[in-house]
Amino acid sequence: MNKMSKKKKRMLVFLVLFFGCYVLFGWFFYYGKDRKELVAEANGTVYKQGKLDLTNGCVVEDCGDFWFSFEVDGKKVKSPIVEGVTADKLAKGIGHHKTTALPNKENSNVVLSGHRWKFGKNPFYTVFENIDALQNGDKVTVHYQDQDYIYEIYKSEVVPEDKTEILTQEVDEPRLTFYTCTPKYTAWKRLVYYAKLVN
Repeated sequence: MNKMSKKKKRMLVFLVLFFGCYVLFGWFFYYGKDRKELVAEANGTVYKQGKLDLTNGCVVEDCGDFWFSFEVDGKKVKSPIVEGVTADKLAKGIGHHKTTALPNKENSNVVLSGHRWKFGKNPFYTVFENIDALQNGDKVTVHYQDQDYIYEIYKSEVVPEDKTEILTQEVDEPRLTFYTCTPKYTAWKRLVYYAKLVN
């Protein structure tokens, strides 16, 4: 009985030390540096003082001609959209699936993907961190070639990571699909939002 008790104590001590180190390690790499400096590193660009306004770790200014924005819990998040969804692309913004449409195409589906949480100091690793607070009726914006395309969310669902139908779905009006990993801190499944163009 004593031996069993000692094993449990050792295991408890090990778990406390492990998670304590994990939290400290994460804080050092993610919060231990100035946020403007992290964004500059993520983009490979040195931004001038005062040109950046960071919300949820994303660039709000200087997003180029293709960006995505939404508001959640009273905070506006705005991030550049990059072509492709490989690891190096998602380290620079929200990724656009190249096989899907662009916003200026009629009756087509634009598909975007972004990180919700990935270990590391890059602010684009948490661009969709609090996106699960979005609800049906909320509006999101895609800016493309000097035009704002405003979409209204009408559905969300959690799907297996290998469900690729979201990339090939047929639509009869302009649509936007965007997704991220879920549950938070895992890549187990995908949280998918569907939205229709309203303006």
